[in-house]
Amino acid sequence: ARSTIAEAAAAGAADMQAGATSTQAGVVNTQSGRANVWAGNAGPETAALDTWLNRRAVLIQKVFGSGNGILPTGNNPDKIQEIQKQVKLLFWNLRHHERTVTSTVVYAPVREDAVARSAVLYHQGHHDCVCKGIVRKCRPGCSGKYWDEKASGRGTGFTWWDLDNVTRYFHHLGHDVFILSMPFYGINYDEKVAGVDRHWRMSKWAATGEFVMRYFCEPPILTVNYAVERLGVKEIFFAGLSGGGWTTHIIAAMDPRIRASFAVAGSVPWSLRDNQRDVGDYEQICGRVPKDIMPQKAKEWLLHDNHGREPCVHC
Repeated sequence: ARSTIAEAAAAGAADMQAGATSTQAGVVNTQSGRANVWAGNAGPETAALDTWLNRRAVLIQKVFGSGNGILPTGNNPDKIQEIQKQVKLLFWNLRHHERTVTSTVVYAPVREDAVARSAVLYHQGHHDCVCKGIVRKCRPGCSGKYWDEKASGRGTGFTWWDLDNVTRYFHHLGHDVFILSMPFYGINYDEKVAGVDRHWRMSKWAATGEFVMRYFCEPPILTVNYAVERLGVKEIFFAGLSGGGWTTHIIAAMDPRIRASFAVAGSVPWSLRDNQRDVGDYEQICGRVPKDIMPQKAKEWLLHDNHGREPCVHC
């Protein structure tokens, strides 16, 4: 039996080696094709590049309402507040003639006296804060809704502004850190727009022609602008959990300055979402929602037959 296993292992190793050689050849071919694209040579690679650039431009237009694929250019926060040593809050006020939606981003550099070469934008998604047993806007004395029990057991690391305890890890890797949250969740919680239907309310806003997806996507873009243009950060990485994973995909699809992206959950392809739990929140719907799995919160707010958010469809 040992002899048979050894022979099988040897054969498997040979197959793996052959596969690796084939893969390397494929990489070389891919790199060659990419070189042709950047050299400006006509051919299928160039056509494919034009197609993707056009798709990016269309996605940006669907999210922000701006033509020619132009991303938001703002880079100066409306307010910067220091909350503790080496931790600041950046406030972005997203204005519309009907309302102003404020998004707060936490900025935690590795060093107080210098800017790191690279930064990670980490998105906490729909993570809320619990303050004395009640969901409230994140502030000192509160803790993350999902990890409260774990946090109390582990002691340090989890804070009211870093609900998933990622800052120390990214600092260990040498990155400055920016932490974001969904509109009306976590540090962006608004008692006037509370409840599980916080994002579904945007259906009424969108029905008037408002580009509501900007409330999800503009704060990350503005934060990248701030990091690159004002702080001088050279490399940007993006990561997110759940709804933050969804945001990671959207932002990386629009902004080529994202060096690498790491989406943790939140991005099951729409064609595989076949039950109510998988429908996702308002912004994440990419197609018609079958009535039998339509969440009750959606039924209460949708004003017309739902075909999905255009940015999600195009992404």
